[in-house]
Amino acid sequence: MPCEHAEIVTKQAILETGWLKSDAFINKCNPFGLSYKGKIQEFESIEQACEEYRKQIYSRYTKGNYYTFLTKIGYAEDPEYIWKLKHIDYKL
Repeated sequence: MPCEHAEIVTKQAILETGWLKSDAFINKCNPFGLSYKGKIQEFESIEQACEEYRKQIYSRYTKGNYYTFLTKIGYAEDPEYIWKLKHIDYKL
């Protein structure tokens, strides 16, 4: 399933991993901070992590503003999460 919001999802990985420097990314191959039952999930590959993102997050998206969608599903606990995403200076 292609992601029409790949730029935002990429920004999520950047923010969640501190520009790909976090322990979750380096040691668990988890660029999105995905967790299950309160524990950070571990993946064997970036592709596997992206597939899990599609299953857990993107599969619930129907249409509209992706930032609004992330807020509605409670993607992050940080109240400034969306603001931070919007201010990451990165383009695909």
